[in-house]
Amino acid sequence: MERALLDQGRALYSRVEAESLLREDPRITHRTLYYDVLSAVARGASTPAKVGSMLERSRSAMVAPLEVLESTGYVRKEQDLLKARHPAISVADPVIRFNQLITLPMVDLVERRRGAQVWQSSRPTYHWKILGPHFEETAREWARSFAIDETGLSLGAVGTAEIADPTARTKHEVDLLALAPGERPQNPRAAIALIGEA
Repeated sequence: MERALLDQGRALYSRVEAESLLREDPRITHRTLYYDVLSAVARGASTPAKVGSMLERSRSAMVAPLEVLESTGYVRKEQDLLKARHPAISVADPVIRFNQLITLPMVDLVERRRGAQVWQSSRPTYHWKILGPHFEETAREWARSFAIDETGLSLGAVGTAEIADPTARTKHEVDLLALAPGERPQNPRAAIALIGEA
């Protein structure tokens, strides 16, 4: 099934289809800029400043395009459950992530019937940047929708959080964090009901 995604006969691998990804929405006027922003977010730029840094533009120049992409559903912004003013931006749909990370960079090889070679070199990207984030979001959605029925746990807000590790001088992302019912997000003393790693 994975290899079928790289079939050159599929619409996903047509240059015309790939280039028309954003053409339908009249608010998206500079398609090249929006493609570049989507690619930067798909590669892991999770804030306007990081997107701007990847594209060699200012943070302020990225705010409006990101807002348009969020309003059209291409990207989503999720607030850290524990820290105020700490949103993380991500590409909302795994097919769009696939398009930005594998289809567009590799379309020349696929059109020359080098799908097996492309797939071999793209597998790590597929697993870490496409499949992994999608599974994490699926786990959070399961917790929101089914945890109470399946486990009896009553959960409040469900999302992610970034935890600082001062000893190692690094940060760790918690894939699934659920606050206790009634707890307010971004409250440093909020009671936590569930921590999960996807």
